Amino acid sequence: VLSGVPLHHIYGLLFGMLVPLLAGATLVAQAPLHPEAIAASIATHQVTHLVSTPAQLRALELLDPQALKPLVRVFSSGAPLPSAVAEAFHSRFGVGITEVLGSSETGGIAWRNRTDGVPPWETLPGAVVTADEDGRMYVDSPWLAPGSTRPQATADHIRFVDGGFVHLGRLDDVIKVGGRRLALSDIETQLRAIAGVDDAAVLALPTSSGHGHFVIAVVATRVRSSAEIRAALEPHFEPVLLPRRVVCTEVLPREPTGKLIRARLEALALATDDDPVLTPAPAEGADARFLVSVPAASRYFDGHFDDDPVLAGVVLLEAVVLRGCVWAFPDLLRPTAISRVKFRRRVTPGDELVLELRRVDRKIEFEILCADQPCVGGEVVYAPKPDNDDPR
Repeated sequence: VLSGVPLHHIYGLLFGMLVPLLAGATLVAQAPLHPEAIAASIATHQVTHLVSTPAQLRALELLDPQALKPLVRVFSSGAPLPSAVAEAFHSRFGVGITEVLGSSETGGIAWRNRTDGVPPWETLPGAVVTADEDGRMYVDSPWLAPGSTRPQATADHIRFVDGGFVHLGRLDDVIKVGGRRLALSDIETQLRAIAGVDDAAVLALPTSSGHGHFVIAVVATRVRSSAEIRAALEPHFEPVLLPRRVVCTEVLPREPTGKLIRARLEALALATDDDPVLTPAPAEGADARFLVSVPAASRYFDGHFDDDPVLAGVVLLEAVVLRGCVWAFPDLLRPTAISRVKFRRRVTPGDELVLELRRVDRKIEFEILCADQPCVGGEVVYAPKPDNDDPR
């Protein structure tokens, strides 16, 4: 058994260690993440079972069809498995995928084989799944923590069918847009059904008036434009419910487990075509490192200055430094101060930069380099986390 999921994650612990040990399997000690390294480990150790995530399985599609030949079964969890990924994987490698539904609070709940189509979920042995009149899922199992309310209410919306149940999304993702109710999962489902879309996520952000929300869709695609994505959604939703923005990117910022960190998704969703583009890179001695491309046609250069365009320092601090801090360290709270800032070199249209971050508790030391020469340096200080008994 080879696990590409960290063992500190409940799914990685259960299926990457405990289930294999109970089955008397041999565990591969390494946990490679990149497709070539996974293929090499499978070949070297004659791995028969791979514990993986949807994002990882999508990346493996680039491998030669013979690269995963020893495999007889793949497990997937951590995020919904798109039908296109399951079907493409099975077609290319001839290996079926067992998808697992669970949570940190309950452990494993249900499973289904994704060889062909989208079958209903079947409850795992020992777990009992029920639902109230609103379709809210309740779970009872031997693995609930002592003292838990039994059965435990979840935020999952389900419907029972022959052979199991269908997962309809989350009950807590329903928002109001323009006075109308909208389930964010409905938009995500439609986005993933569009040909050429590899992955999708939807954010609901409060309007400036404080009443209601507006929606931003972030879509992983290499062949579709924002206008095409929006046009494909129009037949399914009223105009007021359509995403206000559609951001297209090559890949969503998922963790190795497949989970999305909201702060990183917001940073990607709120970036504009005028903002510098940040790409994570190997740290090389720093705690985090990004390659930064400055758009030559960015409106930030308009009037600053007409004959000698220079990127304003406030843009570098907000659109580069603070965005990089959010991406690298999503556990931090709000910034309270930016200090010791020194601007040593001008940043001009089309410049290629490097942002390096070094963290000491709540302080982030930053440095921006251009052609290996220092441009900007300083320190960002973030608010402390409140004590558990602090009412704030």
